[in-house]
Amino acid sequence: MDVVDAIQTWEGYFTVLGGAAAVLLGLTFIGASIHLERGVRATWYRDLAISSGTSLFYALIISLVMLMPDGRPTAQAVLLLVFAAFGAQSARAAYLAARERNPSRQALVFRFVLPLASMAVLALAAVALVLGWGPAVWVVAGVAFINVLLGTQNAWDLMLRAAAQDEGG
Repeated sequence: MDVVDAIQTWEGYFTVLGGAAAVLLGLTFIGASIHLERGVRATWYRDLAISSGTSLFYALIISLVMLMPDGRPTAQAVLLLVFAAFGAQSARAAYLAARERNPSRQALVFRFVLPLASMAVLALAAVALVLGWGPAVWVVAGVAFINVLLGTQNAWDLMLRAAAQDEGG
């Protein structure tokens, strides 16, 4: 199967995944805003909110790029490479900002290592799209899904920690 056919086959998946990422991003934004109004201004809160929002945003962008009408794999691949570079830089900057606070092993994995790895894989998949390798669409779909999972995990941690702080714990 060539790349154009593979992309068209995955259209429904990217539509649903992009919609889910957009909804979760909106809910995370609302939840973060509510807790900020309550006075939760801790650094951990900001780090989790940024990490969650960034992962969900990249899942949304990946889905939108893959849904471009009359998909041109080269144009899509270039856009994916640009977003992979931004995503990698974002994960690196977040790590550099947080390393002084000695993040936990879980924080390292979910906020820095997996996002950075997913962007590296996205960059490789984008190159494979340009080269005409149809299964690269599977890889792009997997990266988008992983970003939704990472964003959801971080949003969940964000809300649980904020709720514990509200209770005085």
